[in-house]
Amino acid sequence: MPAPRRNTLRGVAVTPDSRTLKTIGQLSTVGLSFVFALMMGFGAGFWLDGRLGTKPWLSLLGFAVGLAAGILNVVRTMQSVAAGERSLQRDRHRDPERPEQR
Repeated sequence: MPAPRRNTLRGVAVTPDSRTLKTIGQLSTVGLSFVFALMMGFGAGFWLDGRLGTKPWLSLLGFAVGLAAGILNVVRTMQSVAAGERSLQRDRHRDPERPEQR
């Protein structure tokens, strides 16, 4: 079985580890979740406007709620990524012999 392929960056072997892949996965969903929250908020407000005849007020309110939810999703994701990075830094300080895998 061949050895895993390693990319080199300035002579340092770089292989993605599970934490790096997890971080990439988390960050790749940020844009989609933000847009989805905006669309859901606006869509719910638009639907309620049609039912209640309050155009455009509930659409605007729904957009604002969706915007707040989207920002909250981004903040939570970034906090999760930052916590993972802090954990990685702690692990590296505990085991200085472990080579950096970035």
